[in-house]
Amino acid sequence: MKIIDEFVLNNKNNHKTALIFKRNHKWIKKSFAEFLNDVFKMNNLIKTEVEDDNILIFSYPYTYEFYVTAFSVILSGKNLVIIDSFKDRKKVKAMLNMSSTKMVICDHITKFISFVFQRNIKKINANKFKKYSPLESFKDSGRVTTFTSGTTGMPKMILREISFLFDQVEMIKNNIDFVENELLYALLPMYSIMSLFLGYSTIINKNPSAVSKFNPTALIATIKSIQTIKKPINSVKRAFIGGAILYSEESKRLQNNLPNADITYVYGASESAMIYKTTVRKYIENPFTFDEGIKGVEIEITNLDENGVGEIVVKGDTVISENHIHFTGDLGRLIKGKLQIVGRKKYSQLGFYNYLVDDEVLKANSKIKEAFSFAFNNQKYVVYTGVIAKKMNGIIYKRANKIPHDLKHKTKADYSRLIDIVNR
Repeated sequence: MKIIDEFVLNNKNNHKTALIFKRNHKWIKKSFAEFLNDVFKMNNLIKTEVEDDNILIFSYPYTYEFYVTAFSVILSGKNLVIIDSFKDRKKVKAMLNMSSTKMVICDHITKFISFVFQRNIKKINANKFKKYSPLESFKDSGRVTTFTSGTTGMPKMILREISFLFDQVEMIKNNIDFVENELLYALLPMYSIMSLFLGYSTIINKNPSAVSKFNPTALIATIKSIQTIKKPINSVKRAFIGGAILYSEESKRLQNNLPNADITYVYGASESAMIYKTTVRKYIENPFTFDEGIKGVEIEITNLDENGVGEIVVKGDTVISENHIHFTGDLGRLIKGKLQIVGRKKYSQLGFYNYLVDDEVLKANSKIKEAFSFAFNNQKYVVYTGVIAKKMNGIIYKRANKIPHDLKHKTKADYSRLIDIVNR
């Protein structure tokens, strides 16, 4: 495959910094040449000790070993399995069964907690790669398995051929206005993997305050990670976010945390990485609205109700399904070429679109911390944390000590668990 061949060819003697990370309270820089050499060492470990084709990386996503292992699995032609959270053991077991995974590679941190897996799962310590000599072999037959966030139940498995993954890499590259010598701060493993394949120097660390010393100029991150920034990062000029819906006050907070950045905000799905996009500044002026479609992705609104709202359906070669068509489960409408997202189909009804209701509740109650609305069994609910002062007619309100979030984004509600709360 061209992109893998070029990555290997261009980086054997490339002394440009690939990764910046922290180990034992010290910052370490690894060049692309050093990184590639370690990937080839891991190739030898995998060839020698791994019999299964499906490999789960159970490694802290801000460690160097995670990326050495991920690249080696991809280059070895194996199936790279990525799970975003291991807190829910029932869901972890289900995801392992779905992906037929029997092999786990741990790191120096996670090996001590690998008891979360069943006994039939074989575990290997990633740090052993250092003992091996480099094996310069690479294939283009690998796959990447990830999972949806599971906000409406059990996560669904998403299987991407490596060729398909790189088609999505190119699509993201063509829709993000980054420049060649960016210092990129990436706060999601798949984004960091893409960043390295694109040749950017990438910082991996979960603490935005700590990395500000390097003055990163670009950022690819989850919404949750930017929300938790305690001190604005002034050096960032370009940022890319997505993965969850933004409420009005959240969008303002994001822009305040990256005051000098043009923030591209993408509406997408696991099955279609990018569907529509806008900037956070435009979104602040026109909430829930995305003003520019993605080239190569067609959109259709089906089964319109009397308000012009229907399910969002996407089509295109980069959409993951047998027929390259995906029914998103989201409700929206097209207004003069712009896409407005209003709620989840499963938890909305005519005139009660749950994203819009969420936003109304949050704006009307300054002491609420979080609030999520949904329609269920012909009734309307709001589950919230904090203190509520103003209530909307016809809605049952339920206070919770903590909102259950999805495994992946940590900002979306896990609606199946919200239903459990209101049924208690």
